[in-house]
Amino acid sequence: MIALLMCLASALTGVGEHVSKEPFTYKLSLLAVDNERRGRIVDVYITVSTPGRGVITVIPSNAFSQDTLLSFKLALIYASLLTGKDYRRLDYTISVQGLAQVEGTSATLLFTVFAISLLRNESFDSLKSATGIIGPGGIVGRVGGVAQKVEAAKSYGLELVTGPFSSNISDEIYQPVLTVFQAYEKFSQKSLFPELNYEYLYAPSLSSYFKEVWMNFYNKT
Repeated sequence: MIALLMCLASALTGVGEHVSKEPFTYKLSLLAVDNERRGRIVDVYITVSTPGRGVITVIPSNAFSQDTLLSFKLALIYASLLTGKDYRRLDYTISVQGLAQVEGTSATLLFTVFAISLLRNESFDSLKSATGIIGPGGIVGRVGGVAQKVEAAKSYGLELVTGPFSSNISDEIYQPVLTVFQAYEKFSQKSLFPELNYEYLYAPSLSSYFKEVWMNFYNKT
């Protein structure tokens, strides 16, 4: 975390002042699994205001567990590093509906895709969702309950769910991805780094050098 913050401060030095604008609210369809192991869709509304200082407010205050709140903060940092735009120029008010408390870190992928779109001033499609954590090199890590989440997404009317390749889901709305970059492309239909060939970068011949690190990561998720 300290290293990420140091990189962020270095990468975003010199970001200019931002003109005040009216707050704007985005809807995220967050995928969850309840205590009975049933898939749930949690409507999360994020109101963004500028100028800001990177303040995050959750309503009600206990709607996010500490690890979920941390995953949102990390998503903002990841997005800042990937876009070169300082997330701290904005303030964020998160309103959660339909569940007493959101727990866990499986929404990290969704939060990161949202934050990238936000900092790039792009629209965000609430009929698409994602589940997964983010590991070394932007690789998407495994999370539990993917099958139940996809089933709930279909019932809710979502058009796309993306997540880790490790989940053996054959449903047509589930499109697995290897990296957060590919997840962003599924949402936006745009390439985050057009000059890079992800298929080459993550080809078996190259990724084999990192196999031990990645497998250790997967085995712990």
